[in-house]
Amino acid sequence: RGTSIRLPFSQNGRRGWGMRAGDRKMSELLYKPMTVNHDCKSMTVNIDTATPNTLPESIKLAVVGAHLTGQPLNHQLTSRGATLVAATHTAPIYKLYALAGITPPKPGLIRLGGNETGYRIEVEVWNIPLTHLGSFMAEIPPPLGIGTLLLDTGELVKGFICEGYAIGDALDISNYGGWRAYLQA
Repeated sequence: RGTSIRLPFSQNGRRGWGMRAGDRKMSELLYKPMTVNHDCKSMTVNIDTATPNTLPESIKLAVVGAHLTGQPLNHQLTSRGATLVAATHTAPIYKLYALAGITPPKPGLIRLGGNETGYRIEVEVWNIPLTHLGSFMAEIPPPLGIGTLLLDTGELVKGFICEGYAIGDALDISNYGGWRAYLQA
């Protein structure tokens, strides 16, 4: 038993389909076992709908600045039913910057590449209900976004990241070890 979906490709070879925000049915299907067959013009996805849904109810999200407990944007998490899981640190492969001209003040977390030496940065990990993740992300202004962070425990979680262009006029505050320590200095 299963469902087949035929998806067209655009001319540049990328899939020409997408999910609307809140399209839970499609996201549930995408978390099921599937096989993919494709040619140059389209692909067929065979989804095993007989397998129980494995879509999580919540997702772990690491926050590094204005969304920390006691900070001005923490209410954007708590009003969506998010719960604090842990206060921890990133792996020592990041730098933290105080971004210029942003209100309320926010930091930007940049992952370093290759042989660059980074810092362990304080973060809080929250569980946010998946049903509220889209509305939360809609409130995140550039140059910030959500990516995948490596914690010092080795765990990978979703979390706040910053686009590299924004650090040109930002202050490197990595040596403070976190946003709260920088604010208290």
